[in-house]
Amino acid sequence: MPRFGANTPIGPNSGVAKRQAGVPGSRNGPSPAPGPLGVRETRSATRKLPRSSIQSWLIAAAIVGSALIAVRSSQNLAPVDLLLFFLVLLGVPALLTSSSFPARRFRIAMPWLWILALAGIVSLFTAGIQFDILLAMAKELLPVPTFFAAWYFLSRSSRGVTICIRALVLAGAVVAVAVLFGHGLRGEGTFTNPNYAGHLLGCALVVTWLGSRPKFQRVALTLLFGAAMVRTGSFGAWLVVVGAVAYWLWSRPVRKGSMEMTAVRCLLVLLLASTALAFWSNISASNFDLGSGLNEQRFDRSRSARLDLWRSGYDEWISHPIGIGSGRRVNVGGSATGATSELHNDAVAFLVGNGPLGLLAVVALVIVIWRSLGRGGPGRALLAGLIASSLVRQTWNFRHAWLMLAVVAAYEMADWTRHKADAVPAVDAGARAKAL
Repeated sequence: MPRFGANTPIGPNSGVAKRQAGVPGSRNGPSPAPGPLGVRETRSATRKLPRSSIQSWLIAAAIVGSALIAVRSSQNLAPVDLLLFFLVLLGVPALLTSSSFPARRFRIAMPWLWILALAGIVSLFTAGIQFDILLAMAKELLPVPTFFAAWYFLSRSSRGVTICIRALVLAGAVVAVAVLFGHGLRGEGTFTNPNYAGHLLGCALVVTWLGSRPKFQRVALTLLFGAAMVRTGSFGAWLVVVGAVAYWLWSRPVRKGSMEMTAVRCLLVLLLASTALAFWSNISASNFDLGSGLNEQRFDRSRSARLDLWRSGYDEWISHPIGIGSGRRVNVGGSATGATSELHNDAVAFLVGNGPLGLLAVVALVIVIWRSLGRGGPGRALLAGLIASSLVRQTWNFRHAWLMLAVVAAYEMADWTRHKADAVPAVDAGARAKAL
């Protein structure tokens, strides 16, 4: 059975560090029962959690604020961006000087951030210096420092991780209720676009299965978030869940009767229900209409529109190989139409906007983050879902996605710390017995 962090070359997730400390799941440590999403967890009745830091409350406020971004300025900025700016301002100096595992991984990612910035600067030769392009460049560079800064601060406070998980559940519940009781064909909730709301709900559904929440609460939240996702009518939001579950099932066997099997059953029921609703229009004998736009006709229309966009993006890249500038929209179906749109695919968007150099930098950053997360753990499961959803929508700048990924990464590290604290006394006792 794969263990999270077994292939991490450095840091606390490495197999060498685990064997030296006698962490559960390693050769020198016991193997506790697997917890939610496959993370092995034990509980110590005597160990107290450290106090939460101010930065942890800042991250929790940013998580809640990322779900309430319906009010924006003309530059597509939201009040939560101010919180993220302060988070990065506080985190980057610490990341550059600390010897912690998140800080070391951030320094590995730093050269690729510089390359991404260089690609954006080079594309200015095509696009010209414009304020909206410079703002888009800043938005493309901000997510990675945000993730590492949040991960660094939360890795120092297990209590902060708990607070942020609760903030995630609260934000998801608020968005779900707003979507379910909203007006219109597709529920937007607290967002300006139903696809954004669906994406947050998909991420929140995955995070719901972290922590020590009772099983009935997990099931209730799963049903709430799933029903709201159907109401948004977002096909891409379901890719977050499908990608996370697919990686989870692929990376470890699921034992019958375990917590993992309960989660899989709930998610499979939701997926089957959404599939049935999507093809309900083919059943002529029924007049049922959910009113969410989640049907086969809209799926076909969305698919054909994206194919046209990707072809237009490819033609644009052939005409401007070094990129047309960050955040630029492309003409749909040729320049004669006059209609413009975003490309609905992160890889194509970076290729068209920043050229091959920008795309290479983004792929390298994702690989660095992937290798920083534990194998078989919830961090890679959520990242797999985010990668899957990025195939049909530009999600790189989604604030909630990076914050949630940081919380899950910190949860993994806190879980490993609990293992170490619980395993060391047992290892010491065994060494003393062997010496006697």
